[in-house]
Amino acid sequence: MKVCTTSYLCLCCLSVILKQVFQSAVRVQKPNSLPVLLLPCLIPIGTQFDEEIVQATKKEVFQEFTYLFLFKKKERQIKSKERQKNQKRDKKQKDKEKEKEQKDLTIKQIKKTQNKQTNKQKSIHIHKKKSQQLKIRQKTNKDKQNKSKSHLKNNVIQSCLLYALSLFQF
Repeated sequence: MKVCTTSYLCLCCLSVILKQVFQSAVRVQKPNSLPVLLLPCLIPIGTQFDEEIVQATKKEVFQEFTYLFLFKKKERQIKSKERQKNQKRDKKQKDKEKEKEQKDLTIKQIKKTQNKQTNKQKSIHIHKKKSQQLKIRQKTNKDKQNKSKSHLKNNVIQSCLLYALSLFQF
């Protein structure tokens, strides 16, 4: 840090010192108490102050500090608003994703139930078809048996008649 070689601190040196003090005060956020504590440490012993210069510099630096402080406060507010916007946007996006997942899940469930119903209908239809085929087979088998029985009866009757005829012919 540069210190003025004159017996009085010039306006530039004093403003540099005060700016550094106020900038560190901005970081700690104690604007009124910190400069008073740090100022004696930064200025060499034996330095004399011209009161008008000190007051003018303090006023200038305080205005600058106030601007910096307000600017940083505004910056924090803007960042906070941006963060809130981002959080809202993220929440909306998550809600949309959840809604989409829910729709997909319901669609899957509907398809699953439809598949179950169609499979059930198919199995019922197949069962009916098989039972009809079984009935038809049973009926044809019965008819065959009846035919064979009637053939057998006819054969027996024919053979009996033939035997009777053969007896009469002798």
